[in-house]
Amino acid sequence: MAAFDGIFILIRSYFKKLGYNPEFIDDYFSRRRFSEVLCIKLANANIVNKNKTYRSSHQSHIAITGEAIEFFYSSKEFEALKTIEYDTRNVNVARANLDELHNIEYNIPDTCNLELLNGTVTLGKRTQSQVQFSKKNSQNFIYFNRLREGLFENDYMILLKCRWNETIFCVGISENMAESLVSDYKKMYDVATYLRVPER
Repeated sequence: MAAFDGIFILIRSYFKKLGYNPEFIDDYFSRRRFSEVLCIKLANANIVNKNKTYRSSHQSHIAITGEAIEFFYSSKEFEALKTIEYDTRNVNVARANLDELHNIEYNIPDTCNLELLNGTVTLGKRTQSQVQFSKKNSQNFIYFNRLREGLFENDYMILLKCRWNETIFCVGISENMAESLVSDYKKMYDVATYLRVPER
């Protein structure tokens, strides 16, 4: 099993548990649709201030370093980016994911169709070695911010890049949910796991 398959298994298991059609979910969350994945186990510094277990850090963006920067920028693009600017990316979140994270009773009218909410999320460069994902929360898509508000330390934010237009599909899964879905999940997902997904 390829490393990215483990992340797909977690996401598929999550949406099936929400009540979606298994065949639809297996086809949707696949290498056919997505070209890259970035699975982030959220540190205390990466979550919104009101969810922090301790508030010694006022950082609110999610720090992306190392090879994971390539999810957002090629090395040339990142080198040319100025630290004073900020950039945006198109982002999708699923309404059922938001409702589950916030313990809201959700209704899925069509189990073979994801209700997606679309907007943009901000990116910035901090020094020569870090991308700030969700740099300006006030400029982010409201539902992306709502997704972040449902996540806490050690929960997972999983980013999937669409193969044909580079839109990011963002999924949030709590630590407890991940543990209930995949028994050895702690061995499978590191602090930040970036993987390219071959089409075949």
